[in-house]
Amino acid sequence: MTGFSVYRLPCDVTGLRAMLHIRDNGLFAPPTPSETVVEATAAVSFQLRR
Repeated sequence: MTGFSVYRLPCDVTGLRAMLHIRDNGLFAPPTPSETVVEATAAVSFQLRR
């Protein structure tokens, strides 16, 4: 999993979003709609702790 940052702990996680894309240029910005093959969002409830 990539593309996330935790600024302080504990951290409540309320959702996850996954994207499959065809871009291969090394940019960290989200892919454009034309580069996105599929995406999904799931509601979750857990806490990240040290």
